[in-house]
Amino acid sequence: MQPQMLEDTEAKAPWLAVGDDEVLLDDSRRYVERAVGAGVDAALDVWMGMPHGFVKDVREFDAARQALRAIGAFLAERLP
Repeated sequence: MQPQMLEDTEAKAPWLAVGDDEVLLDDSRRYVERAVGAGVDAALDVWMGMPHGFVKDVREFDAARQALRAIGAFLAERLP
């Protein structure tokens, strides 16, 4: 997901997992700040040492598996 391309209304409870080496880290921070400021239940989790798109590399990074579990838990708490 590229946060600069989303409108706040496109995600009811966005949870962004990004690496601290993410080229879009500042964009991700601004997106979540803007969403929270608009009353959206949004969260940002920054993973140390992880590159752009690390979440899709579940075979390579334990952090990717952890992030996917955290995303699932975040959504399970918020979706009917």
